Amino acid sequence: MDLAVNCQPLHQKNDSDDSEAEQSSSETQQCDDILPDDASPSSKTSDRLIKYGNPRDGYNVAFFIFYLLGMTTLLPWNFFITPDHYWMYKLREVSDNSTVPSNGRTPLQAEFTSYLSLAANVPNTVFMILGALYGKRIPLKLRMIGSLALILVLFLVTTSLVYVNTDTWQQSFFILTLATVVILNVGTAIMNLGLYGIVGSFPHRYITAVVGGQALGGVFAALANIVSIWLGASPQSSALAYFLVADIVLATSVIAYLALSSSPFFKFYMGLRHQNVPFSPTDDGDSNVLPSDISFRRIQKKIWVHCFSILMVFVVTIGAFPGITVLINSVHKANKKPWNYIYFVPVVGFLIFSICDYAGRLFAGWLRRPKRNQWLLALLSILRIAFIPLFMFCNAEPRNSLPVLIDSDAYYVLIMMAFALSNGYLANIIFINVPSLTSNAEVETASQIITAWLSMGTSIGAGLSLLMIRLL
Repeated sequence: MDLAVNCQPLHQKNDSDDSEAEQSSSETQQCDDILPDDASPSSKTSDRLIKYGNPRDGYNVAFFIFYLLGMTTLLPWNFFITPDHYWMYKLREVSDNSTVPSNGRTPLQAEFTSYLSLAANVPNTVFMILGALYGKRIPLKLRMIGSLALILVLFLVTTSLVYVNTDTWQQSFFILTLATVVILNVGTAIMNLGLYGIVGSFPHRYITAVVGGQALGGVFAALANIVSIWLGASPQSSALAYFLVADIVLATSVIAYLALSSSPFFKFYMGLRHQNVPFSPTDDGDSNVLPSDISFRRIQKKIWVHCFSILMVFVVTIGAFPGITVLINSVHKANKKPWNYIYFVPVVGFLIFSICDYAGRLFAGWLRRPKRNQWLLALLSILRIAFIPLFMFCNAEPRNSLPVLIDSDAYYVLIMMAFALSNGYLANIIFINVPSLTSNAEVETASQIITAWLSMGTSIGAGLSLLMIRLL
């Protein structure tokens, strides 16, 4: 899983003028000089590619497809953690001779989201690392189409189970759901690495489209969930509509990627990445580093403070969201008003988080501060640990040990906003700063390393979340 936004190109350290990058100097010969993705162009063909200019992105079609693909990378995570009302229905207490806790959630219901986080983040981390090391041995098109098709099939299976009566095999349904999430996130990790490998060859604005799509994916999932609830249907009916939206988005993504990969615009930029482009003379002392000389250890030494910072950001974020935050109800829930009883968790726990997280990423892209003080980033990342006890002292249910010290919905909303804003801001500023610490040849590898540390942070946070819930 990747929750961060990188507003810098992955394969180049200095921003380029997108309008210049997309200008076309020839309309008659450029299509004959486009290279397929798996081509090995000669120096003559490379010269022709540059000579005849860049094909245009007509009507910004490629831009919007990259935006859609960015949303798709986090779609499994967002669409599984958001419909809490559906999972609670599926995992409700169905035995007549069992006593339901007074707080309304069984142990299986209370811990489901944390188990979901573990099932999502651990395989994502493992395959992020494996993909970075060995992924290039598999053709890019197979990685992208294969992972998208796998995710779509698993979502169709999930959709088909909505109306299946699982009361008699509830434990097996729980295990099946987690197994589905594990396989989904294997596909997501493969797709994520493939997509970043592709978009790194394109102008800066297309990278922004991917990371912007990732950020808005959470907002889209939260809104889809709220609308499905607002329709007033049963948990099953609203979940069916909700998952059908995901199925349609995934199917559209498959078709959109096939269309994009066959376009001259796509083939042009994918062809350029086979060229040995000289590095910028404004690079640091390592500007003469060749791809064959790249050392993971040397890059890790340059960016280790940022790696620690991104690790801490997501240990705290996933340690609290959504495992603990999904348990926090309005202090006025007992009055049964729709806002307090139905919409509070979907709006505050998911929609407000997603909006503020996106806003934090935008602020980081605008301000880009701090630029050089990496220790300040590390300190801010550590200070976010305070959010975990703050959430635990809110009105989270069930609880057996800790008291409720923050018994105000307004304070909880403020805490959630600060939590989400700081997550988006710090995560993005870390990704923005990393390229400035490496040479052009090392930027892609540095991005893979920082992404691996991010994934490790989410895995640790998922385990911490389960522990914190049991401490409640």
